[in-house]
Amino acid sequence: MQTILVADDKANVRNLVREYLEAEGFHVVIAANGREALYAARHEKPDLILLDIMMPEMSGYDFIKAYRKEREMPIVLLTAKLDETDKVLGLELGADNYVTKPFGMVETNPVWGWPSQNPLSNCTAAVSMLQASLERAAA
Repeated sequence: MQTILVADDKANVRNLVREYLEAEGFHVVIAANGREALYAARHEKPDLILLDIMMPEMSGYDFIKAYRKEREMPIVLLTAKLDETDKVLGLELGADNYVTKPFGMVETNPVWGWPSQNPLSNCTAAVSMLQASLERAAA
């Protein structure tokens, strides 16, 4: 069973994503801030991290800096930041891609449609379905 770490300081986002991914058969670990995320990532060794940038105690950027020294694995930023500079910074620090909140199907499709050598490709269907569920829940 694949493990996905969902790190976001907003409980409604964490819980909605967790509920959906668990229903799809994933083991989901949640974290409310960057420090919790770093602890969970070190102990749970997830297959994918969905990471908010703006979190208390440790930002998503600081998480990437710390965790990339220890392990290479897919990190996708979930961000409300719309400035291109913020997105590029996350990618330069080591994130694999990003999704801008609120989530949208057109934006997420390229994120999950990478070539098969990318570990994210195993999560393609689940994330697409998650996207649709989040859009329905937000409506």
